[in-house]
Amino acid sequence: MIYVRDGVYCERIVVNKTLSLIGASKYGTIIDANNIGKVVEVTSNNVTITNFSIRNSGYQKAGIYLADVQGCSIQDNHLTNNYIGIWLQSSFNNNISRNTVTNNHQEGYYPEGIRLELSHHNILSENNVTNNFFGVNVRGSSNNSIYGNRVANHDDFGFWVYASSNNEVYENSVTQNEVGFWIRQSSDNTFYRNILEENYVFGVRLERASNNILSQNTLVSNFEAIQLLFSHANNIYGNNITNSSYGFFVEESFNNTIYHNNLINNRAQFYVEGKSYHNMFDYGYPSGGNYWSDCIGVDLYRGPCQNETGSDGIGDTPYVVNEDNIDEYPLMKPYPWALHDLGITNVTSYKTVMEQGFALRVNVTVFNYGNYTENFNVRAFTEPAQIQTENITLTSRNFTTATFTWNTTGWTKGNYTITVCIQPIPEEPDVTDNTYNLSVCITIPGDVDGDRDVDILDVVKITSIYAIRLGDPRFRPNSDIDNDGVITILDVVKCTSHYAQKDP
Repeated sequence: MIYVRDGVYCERIVVNKTLSLIGASKYGTIIDANNIGKVVEVTSNNVTITNFSIRNSGYQKAGIYLADVQGCSIQDNHLTNNYIGIWLQSSFNNNISRNTVTNNHQEGYYPEGIRLELSHHNILSENNVTNNFFGVNVRGSSNNSIYGNRVANHDDFGFWVYASSNNEVYENSVTQNEVGFWIRQSSDNTFYRNILEENYVFGVRLERASNNILSQNTLVSNFEAIQLLFSHANNIYGNNITNSSYGFFVEESFNNTIYHNNLINNRAQFYVEGKSYHNMFDYGYPSGGNYWSDCIGVDLYRGPCQNETGSDGIGDTPYVVNEDNIDEYPLMKPYPWALHDLGITNVTSYKTVMEQGFALRVNVTVFNYGNYTENFNVRAFTEPAQIQTENITLTSRNFTTATFTWNTTGWTKGNYTITVCIQPIPEEPDVTDNTYNLSVCITIPGDVDGDRDVDILDVVKITSIYAIRLGDPRFRPNSDIDNDGVITILDVVKCTSHYAQKDP
């Protein structure tokens, strides 16, 4: 073990035996190569270097260079103004952690923060890599674990992964680079739980890459959140993609599986350039596809063909990107659904305009998105009184429909709002879909359109659907004045017998 006191040491170091090199303080113990070569070169196994500031390597040289070694630990160092901060060449099973690699800039050149070249089974963790030209460069390297790093403010890429495979890259913060992850000609890598924010061109770019996994990443305010360019058979799921110009930009890419992603408030959720087909947008039924914030759908039906009565948390109408890219099972709310989560999927009333004394039926469909059977109350009310409360027990991923009846006898004519709400259950994080409001009007007999008088418009609304029965899509319950389920002369007569009447 060599302990080095604070000071500026203008020299170059070669560590050619197993030892620990420990500085007195990270910013006070400085090794400066004066721009003439490698600052610290390690050629022996099991070397530890910690608590140094290392600066001013020469052109195409590194602050710390590991050449064909293993078992080394490079921790808690500050590296600045080098061509490459830390460079691993043909090195294995080393630990590079908690280093600050910043401001490695040399005029006219393209310095890097950390480079792994033909290096395998290394750990890169909790490093702060900022303000270099390139961030982390992984070339021809495999089976490395890269996690917990902050990679920010680079003129080009945050991470460059080239001709590399079987690396795990997770829980990194990658912000304000030109490109967050640039994955080129690489396969079988896993990128998960990373945060990619405000990268100017791409959050993630997959170029001629295949069989990679992108999972549970958060991509916010990138220009193109995820780009697929000549890339195939990648598995992209569980990502949150928000507030970007393009959620996905896909060109000449096929057989990718894209599901359980949340695409929220992107200017273009999914853009296709050229031919891209045979991409799968769901994980089968009932697992479902993606959540699209601009998908205006309803959940009245269930089943693989969405033709069975009842809700299932999946929109009844596919989300169409283009004729070759269709999400058959768009989700009704962002994924993942919570362990305890209820939602109102549909509220209907037989009428929205009715005369005093009518007993209005309101049907409320509730879906259990969660994993457990829940017991809960559903309440319907309108000011100033409660209409009805129902106690419901509902199994996981199932639905039920409750019917509430409001007898309007004695109620003042006017416009009302019926509020239906589910009592929140313990540990339910999302209650935005627990409440639904329905507008209804109590009016005089014969008033079909709810404008508080009976005129020719009301007569026309009845006669224009004469003989139409309940069940026909043209049927309008407000025109069925006698509530017998069919538009007949009796409805016309009742309307015209009050013709020209107004309220009050």
